[in-house]
Amino acid sequence: KNIFSGWLITPAGETRQIKFQYVVDNGRLTDNYRFVFDKQSGVNTAINITLRAPAGLTWRESNAEIFRYQSDNAPARIILDLKLSANPPAVQRKF
Repeated sequence: KNIFSGWLITPAGETRQIKFQYVVDNGRLTDNYRFVFDKQSGVNTAINITLRAPAGLTWRESNAEIFRYQSDNAPARIILDLKLSANPPAVQRKF
């Protein structure tokens, strides 16, 4: 289990962006990931989460290297259970 935590103070009417980069040792790579986001209760806010899979892998849920979650009024807790899979080799056509 790895945890990122911190405070991000955003004045009313403004937006802020926070970016985390998590690098996995290839020897410890698994295919199941759970991302949990908790926000301050009682705060109505939009959220935009973008998760990029490691090179050569895709998120099964989006069938792409990128998985996105967006909400105009995010719940107090967001839980994303995602799975990684290897990219299929590109199909080569002969003409």
